[in-house]
Amino acid sequence: MAEERDGGLGDNRMRQLLEESGILFFALSNESPRRILTLSGSVTQITGYESEELIGKPMEDLLHADDWAEDTVDHPSSSLSGDMRALRIDGSEVWIRVSSRLIETDEGTQTVGIGLVIDSLKRRELVLRKRVESDSLTGLMSREAFLDRLMRELDEHDHTFDPDHVEDEQHIAIAIVDLDAFRQINETLGHPVGDEVLRLAGQRLAALDDERVVICRLGGDEFGVLILDVDDERELARIGSGILEAIATPTILAGVELQSRASIGISLADEGATSVEMLRQADIAMYQAKSNRTGIAFYSETTETMTTEQLTSAARLRRNMEDELVMWFQPIVDLWTGETMGVEGLARWDHPDRGILTPADFMAAIELGGLAERLDLWAIESIAEMGGLVSRTGEPLQLSLNVTADGLRSARLIPRLKRLSESGGFDLRNLKIEISERAVQEDIMSLQPMLLQLRELGIGISLDDFGTGFSSLTRLRELPFTEVKMDRTFVSRVTEDTTNEAIVRSTVELSRALGLQVVAEGVEEEATSRAVAAMGCTMAQGYYFGRPMSVTDLVTARMILLADAVVQDVG
Repeated sequence: MAEERDGGLGDNRMRQLLEESGILFFALSNESPRRILTLSGSVTQITGYESEELIGKPMEDLLHADDWAEDTVDHPSSSLSGDMRALRIDGSEVWIRVSSRLIETDEGTQTVGIGLVIDSLKRRELVLRKRVESDSLTGLMSREAFLDRLMRELDEHDHTFDPDHVEDEQHIAIAIVDLDAFRQINETLGHPVGDEVLRLAGQRLAALDDERVVICRLGGDEFGVLILDVDDERELARIGSGILEAIATPTILAGVELQSRASIGISLADEGATSVEMLRQADIAMYQAKSNRTGIAFYSETTETMTTEQLTSAARLRRNMEDELVMWFQPIVDLWTGETMGVEGLARWDHPDRGILTPADFMAAIELGGLAERLDLWAIESIAEMGGLVSRTGEPLQLSLNVTADGLRSARLIPRLKRLSESGGFDLRNLKIEISERAVQEDIMSLQPMLLQLRELGIGISLDDFGTGFSSLTRLRELPFTEVKMDRTFVSRVTEDTTNEAIVRSTVELSRALGLQVVAEGVEEEATSRAVAAMGCTMAQGYYFGRPMSVTDLVTARMILLADAVVQDVG
């Protein structure tokens, strides 16, 4: 027995010296399973087992299953090496670094080697590796580890790609998931709440029930999703919808109910695709989804062209917004008297090369460049300044202004309004803030506190484009609206079919029952004006009453009316 245990170990004096240093000696058989032929006494110090207990047992019984490579078991001709976890008698684990080689003995080929305890070193290494491979805030895979995994998957995909059977190929895709309005959460509720929103989003993404999906945090409020073995864009759209649904689940943080929204850009790998190129494409698609508010967008060359143009516009607006944007005004009239009771301020871009542009031409660039809040604050400053000028030409007008959800969530909105009121003499009771029905539907809970603050300042609140989001007015009673503006889609066709007539009539009746003023948008013909007036609508706006005009034209028109009134009084 002693001879068997000594087999292959060579010089006993060398063995004794190394044992005293705590180094483990072993010899293994080369048939499967690989049984322990010899173990030095240091195994007791390392594992708690006596060497005699382990002689004859499979080596894999002494090592963690994840570290005992299958090829080592199935192919005994290979040597054993690497970092492995030895199992202690108490069930705990200790890391050892193993090195071995095959030798020929009288009993045949054996694996002879040594093992050095590296537990402290290995655990520090694993901690450092985890810091590199995982995101410290969310615990998800890090950007670096994600890109490494993506490169390996793309390389494997290229090696297995069959150009003769493209239709049968399964594809690799990546998605960039960007949380909408995250900056406003940080600004209004603080960074600790923002961090919790990111952690929660990470948990929800990690919980997706799809083994083909690999999740990481790319940085900031962006997450990366690697999607393996997908058939087509339809399947990707389904996965994307599941991501949006998971993120949108409401939660209460800091006493506020929050419902996160996200925009997703998806890139599907072509043959020869690189990780850098796929990330760039997914980023472009994500910005397209964000600017169009579609939730999900796929990369295409057309998308890239559109996004490039929008990014160019966004860059110019970032540099020159206050110099190149101007405020135009469209009258809002009393349907019974024909008198102009107010005006809506409408932003226009006086572009040096393209002329006067409407928001339809540049709002995508505003959204893409993250400039919505800045646009809204500029618009409030502008309408306050112009309102003072216009009011000097007659009775003060009600000034309406559409503000985005980003603008309403801005921590600077209320202080800016108070400053205009206190130092600029702007009467906030003459201001009416409009917010689209769709924006309210998407974020009703987080907008409610800001709308209440606006009402406390005496500012009117108008629900704009009512009908496009298919809300219930009774549901919207929870918010402090003072006015409803019916969308032009229904108003312009009110004389054409009974369905639109019924929608407009019921909206007017319910709004009046709730004590809300009703404005009909998009009135372009006399017949439409008469029809909505007959239904009880008192205010209207549209080309029939006047097109949007510059402040100069508005002041001129007001001065003419004032002069006519003076002449009539004198006469």
